[in-house]
Amino acid sequence: MVPELFQHHPSIVLIPVSLAILGAYTALELIGRISYVEKQHQKWWLLGSSISMGLGIWSAHFVKMVGMPSRYEIQWYNSLQIGGSLFLAILVSFLTFLYILSSANKVKKIIVSGLLMGLGILFTHFIDMIVLNSTHYYFVYDVKDFLLSMIIFMILSSCSMYAYHFFQKRPTIYRKILSASALGVVVSAMHYSLMLSTTIYKKSSFPEVETINEYSLLAWITASALLLLLIGMISSFIHQSEGMKSSAVQLIQFRALLDHNPDGILMFDKNGKLVHLNRKAEEIFGFSSEDLIGKNVLNICFPPEDANILREHFECSLKKRMNTETTAKAFHKRGTTVYIKVKNVPIIQNEKVIGVYAMINDMTEKIQINNMLREKENVYRLITENMSDLVSVLDLQGIIHFVSPSHKSLLGYETEEMEGKHYDIFIHPNDLSVIYDRIHKMWEDKDQKPVIVEYRLKTKSGDYIWSESHVTPVYDKNGDFLHYLTVTREISDRKAYEERLKQMAYHDVLTGISNRRYFQEQLVRHIEEAKRKKESFALMYLDCDRFKWVNDTLGHEAGDELLKGFVERVSSCLRKKDIMSRWGGDEFAILLPNIQSKETVQKIAERIVHSLQEPWQIKGNEFLTTSSIGISMFPNDGQTVDELLSNADQALYQAKHNGRNNYQFFTKDIKENIKRIMLLENGLKKALREHAFHLVYQPQVSLSTGELAGVEVLLRYTHPVLGPVSPFEFIPLCEKLHIMDDITEWVLREACKQHKEWKEKGMVVKMAVNVSPLNLSNQRFSEQLKKLFTEEHCDPQYFELELTETSLSSHLEETIRILQELKEAKISIVLDDFGSGYSSLVYFTDFPIDKIKIDKSFVQGIPNKERNSIIIENIARLSKQLGIETLCEGVETEEQAVFLKKYGYEFAQGYFFSKPLSKERFEQKYLATV
Repeated sequence: MVPELFQHHPSIVLIPVSLAILGAYTALELIGRISYVEKQHQKWWLLGSSISMGLGIWSAHFVKMVGMPSRYEIQWYNSLQIGGSLFLAILVSFLTFLYILSSANKVKKIIVSGLLMGLGILFTHFIDMIVLNSTHYYFVYDVKDFLLSMIIFMILSSCSMYAYHFFQKRPTIYRKILSASALGVVVSAMHYSLMLSTTIYKKSSFPEVETINEYSLLAWITASALLLLLIGMISSFIHQSEGMKSSAVQLIQFRALLDHNPDGILMFDKNGKLVHLNRKAEEIFGFSSEDLIGKNVLNICFPPEDANILREHFECSLKKRMNTETTAKAFHKRGTTVYIKVKNVPIIQNEKVIGVYAMINDMTEKIQINNMLREKENVYRLITENMSDLVSVLDLQGIIHFVSPSHKSLLGYETEEMEGKHYDIFIHPNDLSVIYDRIHKMWEDKDQKPVIVEYRLKTKSGDYIWSESHVTPVYDKNGDFLHYLTVTREISDRKAYEERLKQMAYHDVLTGISNRRYFQEQLVRHIEEAKRKKESFALMYLDCDRFKWVNDTLGHEAGDELLKGFVERVSSCLRKKDIMSRWGGDEFAILLPNIQSKETVQKIAERIVHSLQEPWQIKGNEFLTTSSIGISMFPNDGQTVDELLSNADQALYQAKHNGRNNYQFFTKDIKENIKRIMLLENGLKKALREHAFHLVYQPQVSLSTGELAGVEVLLRYTHPVLGPVSPFEFIPLCEKLHIMDDITEWVLREACKQHKEWKEKGMVVKMAVNVSPLNLSNQRFSEQLKKLFTEEHCDPQYFELELTETSLSSHLEETIRILQELKEAKISIVLDDFGSGYSSLVYFTDFPIDKIKIDKSFVQGIPNKERNSIIIENIARLSKQLGIETLCEGVETEEQAVFLKKYGYEFAQGYFFSKPLSKERFEQKYLATV
């Protein structure tokens, strides 16, 4: 029967056992982390495990004492003794774990650590009994029972230490729990066994004391112990988690290092079984990992004699913990022989050798080469004496000491004619400096790598051939220079090929003159030279004005012939030192070096312009072309490549703007003009969006009645900065910017709206709208035009499209098709400015023309100029016979109007009748008469 003093509540029994087990588990977790941390941090983990174990022992005993029945009045009167009890439990745990981590043998560790743990628990119990002293009773131990419990406890304590060592061997979660449970049960059992050997006596007299609520004290002790143990457990788990992550990273890095190592690496355990091999080892042996892992590689991959040698080295590394190195012959999986160098390195973990690394290097190729070199030494001498390359030996002064017989076959010299001579008498004088520089630099740098030099060698006949020499300095074992060894071969064919490539790289294939790349390099060189010598030179930029027309009309072959002829004519006007380059398409650049005056450049430019005015005869076609030339001068017009080219290009632009077939020097005025053009171009790009365009209307009258017959719709543009701009200036820019389609559509829409407005007011008037040549190049122009009239609900028969001769001369078939479609849509076609260009009667036969407008240059001369009058009379007669209406523009006097009426002209326009009018002015003048 259990004495009444020890009849605890079941929870009071369960809590101390749990605290003891939890303390033991935490201590085992912390002590188990020691081998994974750095040495300087191990003491802190040892201290943590000691605190956890001591706290478990102390709290288990203290909870049991506090949990005695409440009628045994307990006074907690000495906190120093309580602290001493806890300190003793921690100290004994520290000594126990410290001894466990020592180098003593396993049996001694189990016995001594068990005794230390038992004594620690015993002393902790005694102090607890003193600390938790009853004010009504005193305790007496039975000696026999006490000794018996001590013997049993020491045995149990040693068994718990055995369980700990068992846990350390393979630390699984289950073994950890079993070991901790064993330690916790031993701690609790010791307490109960000691208490059972105790007899309690009541004191005869005792003072009145205040009692303590033992359950509050129990809760406080239990909570504090659990909190501290939980902190230790969390620390262990955090460290374990970080350790696992670090180990995983290290494992990945280790495997990557093994797999990408240039040497083969094999890992063996203590028994010689293969644990791992990297990719290079698989490559050397030809076996995969599955073929070899877990097996004895020595018996599989090596002949018996080599296997025995390697086995001895393996045992030496394993037992003596030393690195060994040897060479061996191995078998490849294919059956071939492989020669390898093997270096064994012991694998040491926790100061124990657990295996061996074998690092292998494939020496097969090196051994085979060495064997071949030894066997073929005489053969190499024969090869040297009979090879086609030239082999020679020279001393430091350049004296030839040996030449191979091949020199005779290539150069014509006997060996005795060259040996003893200085090498420079056989080399082209212009190449000596290159060889001196290269050889001298090699000597200064003590560079043992061969130098490759290209130069010309003199043959016995006096000719030169291109050669390439590999010059290698030879030193003795002390590093002292012995001689130069040269191996030379002829490269004349290669140099000729390189010259052809250079020709292709720097010259235009079609015309044979230099290309843009070569010209730019020469321009850079001439700028540097002119700066140094303080000279001047000129840069011309020019093109062939009608090249595109020839290409489109007569075909690309004719265009190519024109470009070649163009280059011939221009080149004939240049000096020998001038450089002409094809810049691209029909654009060319000319460099005129060493120019003394601007007049020299003018003369050359005039010769070029004059030579290009002669008619061309190409593939049965005769035609004229012109050229525009822009000129910039160094240094006044620029001192860099970009500046000179840009300014010449601007001058070319100005030449074209001035009517082509001329040349222009770059000036600041041109630069300002270009700025104006840039302003205009930027403004025109957004003119429609910003309503910068507007329309004016010039009346067309009937010469017979003097009444209004129609209006020409004219486009006007006002720039936000420059103000009103002439159509002669902004229309070409619109065409260049490719916005004429949008502008023509806007003009036609506005004209349609105005036509409808005037029609509603009672005035039906025919409207003539100018069309750009670019509009006709749009294959969908006629469709878009018909769609526009439909959308605007406007009748096409009230509209005329005025086309220039330029519009009709390009893409004849496509232009005729578009005009036929417009004709079918009842839109009239007017040939504008007739007589201003290369007017041809073909226009009357091939194109569906309804009206022609006689250019004002003919009208201005009548009636005083007889030739103009005759032409006017005949055009009127011819057009009447063909049924084509006529209109004369530029009529400025009554005399001109009378003359035109006399010869049957139907319509006219000009300042004599009216200037172009705004919508409001036009309505004021003509709408009132309706």
